[in-house]
Amino acid sequence: MKNNSPLKMILLGAIWGSSFLFMRIGAPEFGPVLLMALRALIASLRFK
Repeated sequence: MKNNSPLKMILLGAIWGSSFLFMRIGAPEFGPVLLMALRALIASLRFK
């Protein structure tokens, strides 16, 4: 393992965990269907 591998794993865990936090906050505000549509829209914009 390289020296920065643990740092990358911690960063990956923080990014992954924050997505669940944002879903928990966003679902009551937007509703599950709209939140799912917004996430799909953002993902599709990234890959254009």
